[in-house]
Parts: sequence; C-alpha cells; structure tokens
Amino acid sequence: MARWCPDLSVAQYRFWTRMQIPVLTLSFFGGLLISPEAFFWLGAIRLVLSLHGQCFVNSICHMKPGVAPGEDSSQNILWLGLLQFFQGENWHGNHHAKPLSARLGWRFWQVDSGWYLIWVLERFRLATNVKRPDYGGPALPVEAAPVPVSAAA
Repeated sequence: MARWCPDLSVAQYRFWTRMQIPVLTLSFFGGLLISPEAFFWLGAIRLVLSLHGQCFVNSICHMKPGVAPGEDSSQNILWLGLLQFFQGENWHGNHHAKPLSARLGWRFWQVDSGWYLIWVLERFRLATNVKRPDYGGPALPVEAAPVPVSAAA
C-alpha cells in the first residue's frame, strides 16, 4: 500500500480502516432497527437509485448532438445536478477538460458539493495533494472558462 497509496498509511486513514465494517453494517442493516421496509429503502433500494442516477447522469452528459464518433461528446448540464444533489457529476464537460481535477464546478454558479466536502477534508488534513483545475490550459471548453477578474470589473 505504501507504494501506490502512501496517504492511506497515515493514522487518520487507519482509523477508517477499523471503522469500515461497523459503518457498512450500520448502512446495510440499520433499517432493520426501524422496520423491514426501512431495511430495503435504506439499503438495497438506496444503492440501486444512487447507482442508476450516476449512470443516468453519465449517459445524458454524453448525448451531445452533432458530435462525430470518437470526439469528446461530454457537456455540462445544470438540471442534472438535482438528481445527484449537486455532487458535481453534472459538470461532465469540466471533468473531461481537466480529468485530474477534484473540482468539477469551476464557476460560482456551478454548485459542486463533492468539491466542498473535499475542501473541508483538506482543511482537516484528511485529504492531501488535492488537484485543482488549471484554468489556463488548452483543453478548457469555452463555455466553462472562468471570467477574468479584469473583464468583470
């Protein structure tokens, strides 16, 4: 593990290694404490809905009309954020432009709660070496480029 993921050898992550089984057990079987119906709604059905939602977002974001086969067909779609509670998956064009970046929402109106969580984890030193987008690179789509501060004034 030290070769491929040296960050996971740190004490903060070893705590989560010990907590995986209890957290997963509570996640899968916690609904049984409420009722048999809650077991399915808080367990299997929740997982099915979240995974299908993620796949749906990925599919829709690649349905850009007029794109030749083999070209990048990814796009940013605002309304798809509602399906994933604005985790950032709907800013798929940004992801394809800068795939190494942890931040998918680049403008103030591109809500990316996944990035906000990563930012908080970084502040508590639970996430390190977080990659941010380089806004000046050549792969940046025109519709996703940030507005320069001098032009906004």
